[in-house]
Amino acid sequence: MHILTLKVGPKYSSAYVNNLYKSIRDNSTAPFQMHCYTDDMEGLDRQNINIIQNPFMKYRLQWNKVEFHREMFAGIMPGEQCLILDIDQLCIGDFDPILTHKLEEGQFGCFTRWWSRLQDVCRINGGFQMFRMGETDHLWQTFKSDPDWWSNYYIKRGEAFGKVNGEQNFIDNHVGDNRYYFPKEWFGKYNSDDMNVIQRQWFEECDPYEPFFIGGEFASSLKLLHFASSHNIMHKQNIGIVRKYWEAHDWNAESYLRKDRQ
Repeated sequence: MHILTLKVGPKYSSAYVNNLYKSIRDNSTAPFQMHCYTDDMEGLDRQNINIIQNPFMKYRLQWNKVEFHREMFAGIMPGEQCLILDIDQLCIGDFDPILTHKLEEGQFGCFTRWWSRLQDVCRINGGFQMFRMGETDHLWQTFKSDPDWWSNYYIKRGEAFGKVNGEQNFIDNHVGDNRYYFPKEWFGKYNSDDMNVIQRQWFEECDPYEPFFIGGEFASSLKLLHFASSHNIMHKQNIGIVRKYWEAHDWNAESYLRKDRQ
């Protein structure tokens, strides 16, 4: 499995990429190769991560992920399996069932973002996309034909929010119907400002018997945890899984972000 990640702009430090790698390594026995597409390679673990540096990225932040679908991206041969992962995530459970999953020909792997009340306009989480290299090149071809238009399209329609957004809507709308949906109880979201809503959605959508998060621990079924909306600052969250990968002085500090801004 080729794991494709993106680090662009000053928002996330290299530690986010390195710690995602460590968390997958710690929770898997299956082989994988991690790649990082970035405009700044400082601090990245070059020994374990293949760095693809491009200081002149043309697109807006996460929209650069669409290029992962370009045929032969990073020299990956047609037919080899790829998994796009956002770097504001940590692996917290056995990842082998994901790394060893074999997609059928032309199939796209994803999961339903159970925590969202906007599943009618975008069902998937763009931070997890599995495909065979070469089979999704049409996504790249469509986007690059008019990237400015697509980058604003879903915001103008009121289907995505914020200054830069809509990339996952684009994938959801254009990837086609041949999809494999991984069990949604394998995936979670942490938002310190909205945990009551997330807990309610978990009970309704996934598991009415086991709490999503209680006593500092997450539900036992979770394999991948996405940190979002808490200003997207994972290292500020003083919870067990973060403490495992970040030093204590970073929980309430801006040290990583300051370094990236310099």
